[in-house]
Amino acid sequence: MLSNIKSSIALVISSLNEDRDAAGALEYALLVSFIAVAVIVGVTKFGTALGTFFSTMGTVIGALAT
Repeated sequence: MLSNIKSSIALVISSLNEDRDAAGALEYALLVSFIAVAVIVGVTKFGTALGTFFSTMGTVIGALAT
């Protein structure tokens, strides 16, 4: 049983080493995932800063109205 698993893993690894298209697809997938993380972090930080800005402006306008 264990030898079957080892031979299956060896077969998958050898086929991945031979398949250069899979390596290219993996590189693109990693690149897209890193870009997605960067966009999510950027949008989150921008949203927080924008919320703080409008909250401050609301406070200032409220103080001026009284």
